[in-house]
Amino acid sequence: NFHYFFFFFATYSSGRWFLGVLGSLFTRFFGAPNCASPLFNGLICLILSGLSAWVLAEIMDVRSRSGLLLLSGLLVASPAVAGLFGYMFPAPCYYLLAQLLSLSAAWACRRRPDALGAGAGGFLLALSMGIYQSYLPMGLCALLLAFAQELCRDEDSRARALLLRVARYAGTAIGGFLLYFLFNRLFLHLKGAALDSYMGISQMGQNGLLPYIRRIPVAYHQFFF
Repeated sequence: NFHYFFFFFATYSSGRWFLGVLGSLFTRFFGAPNCASPLFNGLICLILSGLSAWVLAEIMDVRSRSGLLLLSGLLVASPAVAGLFGYMFPAPCYYLLAQLLSLSAAWACRRRPDALGAGAGGFLLALSMGIYQSYLPMGLCALLLAFAQELCRDEDSRARALLLRVARYAGTAIGGFLLYFLFNRLFLHLKGAALDSYMGISQMGQNGLLPYIRRIPVAYHQFFF
């Protein structure tokens, strides 16, 4: 923990531009980007995890006490969360914030069923990826859950209404990708940095969205066959 007390490794160079921004803000106000107090880190983790559970409950319309307890437990036991506690220093104020932002993207898209809601959701998703890209699957799953909830509750079964809803949720996801890559290039330019070659990070997004779109039918094929 002490090794990482005064700075971060691999922020902008790993595509984590918002992590670098947050680290600079924390350093400006508190003198260091991380806190070595287990009590402080634990309390912030509980608060952010609780807020994430609340957002997920709002998305899924969960109101029962047992359902809320189950959601809270599932979030804590999630591999993306449990893995954080192996390196506790960025967990509370950064990576669990990324989880909250990824879930909030779906909440914003469902809360305001128009272009503004989709834009806000895409921006929140981009911020989450800018902290830690591993929470993207959680954000996309939350979008699917919100979409399913709307389908179950909406009485308007016209094809046009369905297509508009599909466009709104797909626009949130695609807009989040585009904003993430745009901000990533902007901060790399401002910081005079370059992406690392580790795990193919330096190739990320260079060929546009088409390679990612091609993975969609591949995923369905692998699921069914």
